[in-house]
Amino acid sequence: MQRTLAKQFLERVTKYLKKQSNPAIIKNTLHDFSLNSLEIRDQGFKNFLAKLTEEPIDLERLIESVKEGLLNNPPICELLAFIEHEELIADLELNEMSEQLQIQLNLLCLFEAFAVTMVNSFTLNEDIYSFTTKQRNTYYPGNPINNFFFCSNRNNFSLFKSLKLVSVDPVITEGAFIRALGDEELSQEEIVKKSKVFIKQHGLALWNAKICPPPLGEMHDDSVKNVSLNILEATWEEKYEEDGQPADNAFAGATLIRLLECLRPSHGYSFKNLVLPEESSITEEGEYSLLPNLIINRLPKRVSQFYVYKEWMHLYTSWNLLFVIRNLDNSKFLMLKLLIPSVLNAIPMQYMETRVFALYLMGNLYHFNKLSIFKDEIHLANGKAILDKWGEINKKYADILLKTCTAELDETPRGVYHDIFGEHTNFSLAYHIANFIRDYDSFRITNDESPSYAIDAT
Repeated sequence: MQRTLAKQFLERVTKYLKKQSNPAIIKNTLHDFSLNSLEIRDQGFKNFLAKLTEEPIDLERLIESVKEGLLNNPPICELLAFIEHEELIADLELNEMSEQLQIQLNLLCLFEAFAVTMVNSFTLNEDIYSFTTKQRNTYYPGNPINNFFFCSNRNNFSLFKSLKLVSVDPVITEGAFIRALGDEELSQEEIVKKSKVFIKQHGLALWNAKICPPPLGEMHDDSVKNVSLNILEATWEEKYEEDGQPADNAFAGATLIRLLECLRPSHGYSFKNLVLPEESSITEEGEYSLLPNLIINRLPKRVSQFYVYKEWMHLYTSWNLLFVIRNLDNSKFLMLKLLIPSVLNAIPMQYMETRVFALYLMGNLYHFNKLSIFKDEIHLANGKAILDKWGEINKKYADILLKTCTAELDETPRGVYHDIFGEHTNFSLAYHIANFIRDYDSFRITNDESPSYAIDAT
């Protein structure tokens, strides 16, 4: 029943969408983000962008992929069913939103093309890194400390945005380097030698220069620390309720950290021919099934794999979507980083790398440019009720996962939040960041206990 209602709502939404891309919207977006000056070496992607700016392409499969991804995410599916059952968004409102929805669909097309190419190309990550560092307009764009304090665009400054941009840089520098290694099986000594050239070429410093992957197949859990800190920063930034209490979504964020530190999924590297979202494919000619005419590199490449659980991934997506919509300016654009099929429908072990690649690109474009295509602010009559219910659903789902994974500890999302932040959230954030820098090897945010848990790693 729930899935049927959610599907019914999505059918009402897509009724107002044209199922083809609009070259004018694509051109406008590329201009606003200065992407016309991006030097692209990946010929398949370059040809696709040229076609996208000249003629419409069919988006039917892209739309169906997004719909399926939303329906397969339990918290989001429950929210959509609630909206439909309670009649919280009328057809009249959807009609008024149709222009914005059409723009967002075109942006989904453009950035899905970027994302699926970034995870498969040998060159696009490095091209994008070179492009974004030029937009920062600083003397040492490869130095994270310099980027935090001296990036040129401070008009929309916030501590969270600056921390987030600095924290995702190491993923793109490492991602660009390991993809640039191509399909050769190299010794660790050869990789180290090539890394020194790459570091010098891009002026990388501090943690941005930690680009050498461990040997293929070697597993570790250091990524738990990095991801936990990123979630902590967002949970700290979450807006409070009118009564001054933390929002339900903040409790879900804290639970994500707790689950991650209890489950401690492994991270490693392996060769993969293709990194694609579920239910997508490549033709014999290399054409991507969701976007006609986009040719994908099918040669083996080194891929970062973080073995998170599907249930955790679903909660993370729903939590992060609500966080972006409630807390960030121009969320109409930034929310799309989680809705592109390469992220929304990612295979769990490939989710984090693909998500951070998309976050890096879209976050930097948003931070250093101004997107002009969204003209009017749309305010839903029942917007607050929808967002409140969404937070409630995320908290409920977080509670279910806690009871599944940490049953012996008898914990609740609210209790986990207060264990992390106490009564002084600003001090607690500073304390955890300082510990991350001071003692990375022993860093963790929640108490070190070893519960029993039962959850399928699928």
